[in-house]
Amino acid sequence: MTGATVINNSTLSVTNGSSNVFHVTNAGNTTIGGSLLRSSGSVTATGTDLIGAAPLAREFNKVTATGANQGVKLPGATAGSVVTVTNSYSQDIKVYPVASNEQINGLSPGSPVTVAAGEAVTFRAYGTLKWSSFSNSATLANVNITSGTINGTSIGATNASTGKFTTLDSTGNFAVNGNKFTITASTGNTTTAGSVTINGNTTLGSDSLDRVTLKGVIQGASPLIFEGATSNGYETTLAVAEPTFVDKTITLPNATGTVITTGNLSGITSTGTLTSITTSGNTTLGNDEEVDSVNFNAAISGSGTTAALVFEGSTGGAIMFLMTSKPLSSLTAPAPTGPSPFLMQAVRSYFRIILPRT
Repeated sequence: MTGATVINNSTLSVTNGSSNVFHVTNAGNTTIGGSLLRSSGSVTATGTDLIGAAPLAREFNKVTATGANQGVKLPGATAGSVVTVTNSYSQDIKVYPVASNEQINGLSPGSPVTVAAGEAVTFRAYGTLKWSSFSNSATLANVNITSGTINGTSIGATNASTGKFTTLDSTGNFAVNGNKFTITASTGNTTTAGSVTINGNTTLGSDSLDRVTLKGVIQGASPLIFEGATSNGYETTLAVAEPTFVDKTITLPNATGTVITTGNLSGITSTGTLTSITTSGNTTLGNDEEVDSVNFNAAISGSGTTAALVFEGSTGGAIMFLMTSKPLSSLTAPAPTGPSPFLMQAVRSYFRIILPRT
């Protein structure tokens, strides 16, 4: 330390021979090595250009004005200096560098930055003649990050394959990787161009008015598993057999009812009208001879040696055939008469009941 000097009983300076290392002014501003120490005060912005702007001499500055776009100017940039400007006026103010050869945020030398009404902005000198600023209470409008990383991930790259965050515009729309993932603020719609993986519980829609649309193919041999009303260890799985040769279509009818499977055939209690039916193997019609009845409202086919109906006893003994006969004129036996016009013939171990034609 070379010495201490008091100027006009108002300023104290301690120098090292070539510059002040400790400086206190009568305004109460204190600097060490050229950097402002904590001090605050109020300033009224003036002018609308660098020359007419009011100088700032404190670290914390509450700025008022009498008109829009009036300005203040920072002290000379010394690396490490920090100045905060709070705009307490109802309109924007301008903050200029101290001289036309100094820059703020890489703008043209001597150009100002705008501090909105109610906004607080901190300016930090990071080298001779250069300042940077960041808002303490900013509203994001159009944001374009052109370089840098977040936790090692590149951001704002010109190549969409390497860039992650690209745009967040003034309406709140958010886009990633050149619109491969977007959120539209006005509707809340989210669109992604790639695959989506969701872990944990997922809710689609909030009420019956919401619609879920599937335009792709549901993958997997057992793609859907249903829990039921009670969450337990038993579920119902909808399994799909592997389609072969051509696409298959299963149509759900426009009807209310229960789906029939091989496991609940007994659930069929009524079939309505069948236009055609062919059975093979044993077939049971009815299950109670005192209650059930079988009605035939059409012709029973079978003629000549082909029996339309064949009856066998419960013990598997003689068999009775019920068939139509040839015309009565061809019969050698007398034509049957009376209320039961049947002709019964014994043929070996069989009995044949012939219904004559008239």
